[in-house]
Amino acid sequence: DGDFYLGLDSFYIGSCPLPTSPSITNTTMNTATISWIAAATDVFEIEYGPVGFVQGAGTVVVATGSSYTIQGLVESTQYEYYIRRKCSATEFSPRLGKFKFITSCAVFTTSFVENFDSTATGSSTNPTVPICWTFYDGGAGYGYVNTGSVAPATPSKHFYIYNNSDMTNPYILISPETDNLGNGAYQVRFKART
Repeated sequence: DGDFYLGLDSFYIGSCPLPTSPSITNTTMNTATISWIAAATDVFEIEYGPVGFVQGAGTVVVATGSSYTIQGLVESTQYEYYIRRKCSATEFSPRLGKFKFITSCAVFTTSFVENFDSTATGSSTNPTVPICWTFYDGGAGYGYVNTGSVAPATPSKHFYIYNNSDMTNPYILISPETDNLGNGAYQVRFKART
């Protein structure tokens, strides 16, 4: 009883089944393992590249079984991939993707600067942080890269934290791991404003 709406997209009928449940199961600084559900003899084609690569211009690999580890990646970098089943030399399923992943972050042993300008602008419902940074929100507030509210020290973005009058829970912006602050040759400098 009553109205309802149904939307369909990418409807497929074919003899070469789609890959089942592809996901990234492990990343390191230079590798990423993609896993899916398949028999040991099933063959798949994976195409991957840096975020934003054009499908058809990425690196293509062929995998047999239910997982594949991509080698030779760059640490702290976003990648995307497509996957499709290869049923014969000329028959493939449609591609699934693009799926995204990020390689693990390297430990900084030299100086670095983060001015937040290369990170996408976020919002209270779509929080953003730079790659390898983490924001810990312990309460009812939020944090994200912003272009307004508070004038940034450098054009044009900054990290914005709002605690929603919560004075008991922590709000912490965590930088990438470093391995050089204890030797006395480096210092941490930042600008903050309310």
